[in-house]
Amino acid sequence: MGSRTYTAAQSAAIIEAGVLARLVAAHRVPDFKLKRTGTPYSVLFEAIVGQQLSTSAARTIRDRIRMLYDGRQVPPPEALAHLSDTELRGAGLSFGKIKAVRDLAARTLAGEVPSRRQMARMTNEAIIRRITQVHGIGRWTVEMLLIFYLGRSDVFAVDDYALRVAIGRAHGLRKTPDPRRAARLAAKWAPHRTAASLYLWRSLDGPGDID
Repeated sequence: MGSRTYTAAQSAAIIEAGVLARLVAAHRVPDFKLKRTGTPYSVLFEAIVGQQLSTSAARTIRDRIRMLYDGRQVPPPEALAHLSDTELRGAGLSFGKIKAVRDLAARTLAGEVPSRRQMARMTNEAIIRRITQVHGIGRWTVEMLLIFYLGRSDVFAVDDYALRVAIGRAHGLRKTPDPRRAARLAAKWAPHRTAASLYLWRSLDGPGDID
């Protein structure tokens, strides 16, 4: 794992005076983990496992699944077919997540899930369109991959409720904005909406990680 830090100078350059200027002044410079290792398949596999679970519960299930293979990594797509639904259920996966990881593996083997190198030549929206074809993977999951795996600089995940709460508070709104309004509020921070997101998350005690 590597880390990426927005320096004070960069922060001042990308955030206009006003709403986020107060957050920049009030909170330390965002520092977040950028996932340097793994493949899109392995990162998305672990994201599926962790859906709607606490960090500790997700870690336990991931460890159990690793033990079904070699104890060190998630089963690669070609190996997943050799694990039964019973084994995966015993490790803690729901039937819905089993369907999702099997679809992810099949699409990876078919070349439908792009590699990291291929993603480097794709736009954010192209990556989102491609990967959300996988059963059980929505836009938010791919946006977290864009931020924490690919390090894309202009991502604002409007489906992230905590982010919408933060932007609503920053603007002094009485109600949490819906995704469409949140997108409009964040539009002025392009092409640096990832940094803006990090400051907004920081205002709520910081973001999570794709792990």
